[in-house]
This record gives sequence, C-alpha cells and structure tokens, in this order.
Amino acid sequence: MGYAAKLTETEKAYIAGFLDADGTISLTKQKGRRNLKNQIGFDNTNLEVLEWIQTKLQATNVHIYVLKSKPFKNQKERYMIRLSGKEQIKEILLSLIPYLIRKKTQALLLVEFIQLNSCHKGRRNYQLSMRELEIFDNMKLLNKVGVF
Repeated sequence: MGYAAKLTETEKAYIAGFLDADGTISLTKQKGRRNLKNQIGFDNTNLEVLEWIQTKLQATNVHIYVLKSKPFKNQKERYMIRLSGKEQIKEILLSLIPYLIRKKTQALLLVEFIQLNSCHKGRRNYQLSMRELEIFDNMKLLNKVGVF
C-alpha cells in the first residue's frame, strides 16, 4: 500500500480526467504465454503535462516509462507513459475510480482481474479462469477503437 497515498483529491481527479481523455487501461496477451499483461497508459503531445503526471506517480513508487514515438508527417511528437505492476495499478485505479467517467468500467474490470489473478503470483503460463477470460474479452470490446 502507499502507491497513491500521496496524491491529493484534486490530483487524483486531474489524473483520472486525463486517463479518461488521453489514456488507456488494458489487458494484452503476451506472445508465447497464456497469461495477460495489465497496463495503464497516458499519451499526449504535451510533454510537460506527462512529466507532471510522471512526477506525481513516481512520488507514489510507480515505475513509469516515457517514450517518444515517431510522428506522422505534419504532426507533433507524441509521448507515452506506461505503468505496469499489478499491485501498483490496482491501488492507483482504486484511487482514481471515483473520478473516472468514460473508463470507469475498464478500471473496475482490471481491478477485478488483478484480484482474481493474484493467486498466480510468480507463476508463468498458468491457466486463466473463465472469469479472467471473460474480463479479457470485455476489455477488448471496450477498448476497440471507434466504439463508444
């Protein structure tokens, strides 16, 4: 515990709004494995805002990676922050859920997945439960581009 404890309510609300607008909450298949990777991400062309989020979340002991992606012609450079680590993501999402609107369902599903998945701690290529697979399918549908 303690990953999101240092965030003020205003900071939680701001980060939740940013996650709703320019973020992603996902479960992805890992190549050659049956287990799934959970992730929270923030994408934007404003590096200053992403650095602020990074600073706030690093202060709460979260490992974050900022990558510069290649822009398309006539576009600004885009920056990404990716958070991983089950317990870190779970605690951060639990602190942001009261403020999420668009991605509240994904956040609740990912928290449930992490709680169900905690029994596999340290194991690779474990068999996912029916509920874990159902959550994965629901997340794929919710995160489909162009679907509201």
